[in-house]
Amino acid sequence: MKHNIGRLFANPFEEYSENVLLTAGVMFFAVGGFLAYYGQFDYHGILKVIPTNTYDLFSTFIHLLVNVLVLSLSLFSFGYFVNKKTRFIDVLNVVLISFIVIYMIGLLSVVSFAKELTNNILKAIEDGDMKLSTITPSDMFLLLFFSLISLALLLYFFYLIVVGLKFVINAKKFHHGVVIVLIVLLADVLCRFVNVKL
Repeated sequence: MKHNIGRLFANPFEEYSENVLLTAGVMFFAVGGFLAYYGQFDYHGILKVIPTNTYDLFSTFIHLLVNVLVLSLSLFSFGYFVNKKTRFIDVLNVVLISFIVIYMIGLLSVVSFAKELTNNILKAIEDGDMKLSTITPSDMFLLLFFSLISLALLLYFFYLIVVGLKFVINAKKFHHGVVIVLIVLLADVLCRFVNVKL
């Protein structure tokens, strides 16, 4: 079965079956967890990836699982409110597939020179160089470049969540998208609180 690449990135939830989406989502969930563990970062919240070397593999997966479940349950509650025929598995698939973008953001954070650049900037700030005058222009350019890529990925994450959820709950109004974004932001705060306690 042929798939249009443009349509795949625009709305993968229309392109693939429930089982294919779930299988891909679970596989990438596993990849994302191992990537965080071996790359020494943590999914502190839905939208926050932080460097760390203090978590074991189990804790890493627990934090990721909390993020996925909290967001899925939050969005399912909204979806069920809008359309009583909303199924949890469809919402879960949207979250799992959208999280692939978050794993990509995490991957950016473990690229060796990107990590070194971040460490250099943090050290400059710790040393009192608030204007970052000790950071070279080329390093500043790389920082801007990686920041723009991360921002673009984050926007794409929100895009997938909104498009996917509106598709599976059959929501067509603009304000539904706004509510979905607000739910993601609130779920992110909740996940950060829960993950700190774990």
